[in-house]
Amino acid sequence: MSLDRTLHFVFRNFATLFLLVALVTVPLHVGRAFAFRQVISVREIHPAIAELPPNRLVRNVGASDLDTSRKALLAVIVVELMLIPLMAGAVRRVALSEAAGRLPSVADAWGHSLGAWRRAVPRAGPATVVAGLVLALAVGALAWRIGMIVTEPVGGTVAFVAVGMVEAVSAALAAPFFLAPLALFARSAKGGDPGAPRLTGEGPIA
Repeated sequence: MSLDRTLHFVFRNFATLFLLVALVTVPLHVGRAFAFRQVISVREIHPAIAELPPNRLVRNVGASDLDTSRKALLAVIVVELMLIPLMAGAVRRVALSEAAGRLPSVADAWGHSLGAWRRAVPRAGPATVVAGLVLALAVGALAWRIGMIVTEPVGGTVAFVAVGMVEAVSAALAAPFFLAPLALFARSAKGGDPGAPRLTGEGPIA
């Protein structure tokens, strides 16, 4: 399955793919942001706080708090990476539902995310997976940068909501571009299957 056909699949089902990823990213990132809301409330002076001695605080935030917040964000990212096979399975279910003429849904995708790996789908090649990863990184970085600029005026105790949502939405916007080719990379759990269903708009499968 070529990159352009994979992208057609992504854009046809983007709302569903976005929502199924957002169900993971929003609780994780907003929860982390809430836990470190004091750190986020002074995000404009983080470089200055990072240079302070260990016993100096600014609005009850010190250099050690910045380090702990960064480690918590890293932990969230690790959890998301560990969930990639499950999310890719949900995307694969969306592809199967579309191929069967059913309307894909988030609930159905998550409910059959594991079983979807036992079903055959049109195959995406390694180059498509790599291209999807590059595109996802570019989309995520751009969305995060724009979001952070937009949320700069948001301060005080509600800043964590804006920052958490920007992180979560950026990931949910980017992930489908990588998850789709990854989900379609293998025809089935046991290898190739010449009887694999075709996606809408898909030509003959080699």
